[in-house]
Amino acid sequence: MKSQGFRKIDFQEELREYFYSINIEWLKEYFDPTAEDLRILKNPEEIISMGGRIVFISAGKEPIGTCALIPADEDKVRLIKMGVKKDWRGRGAGKFLLQSAIEEAKTMGAGKIVLETSEKLQAAKAVYSSAGFRQTGIEIIHPEFGRKVFEMQLELDK
Repeated sequence: MKSQGFRKIDFQEELREYFYSINIEWLKEYFDPTAEDLRILKNPEEIISMGGRIVFISAGKEPIGTCALIPADEDKVRLIKMGVKKDWRGRGAGKFLLQSAIEEAKTMGAGKIVLETSEKLQAAKAVYSSAGFRQTGIEIIHPEFGRKVFEMQLELDK
């Protein structure tokens, strides 16, 4: 998948540090990263071993955005840790990354994608909404991360 100068890159071991660095940037900007955040970001192979996928996008040689998809049940995947480098925000990278993740979820056989986000992440919420995600739950304090989140969901065409 290629568009607007962006291209999708599948996970490779040499890219693992980008999964950490891109995500820790936005996490520190909006929240205090938790031990659980760090565990996930430092162990991308756990996502892969669960049948998940890690997606990167680039606009040149280095990744500028990343996210992960984790199987939640036979028909659903969970989108987690989606971030774009600060210098690339507002330039369509988030939309391209999300569309790449949606296409990847379809290849995983998913009928829907769920994610958790926060009211603090207004730009992300707008990107999710523009792609068709709808809020499906009330705001709660996440038991593992200790921050307010709500769930959004997208039904996929099969």
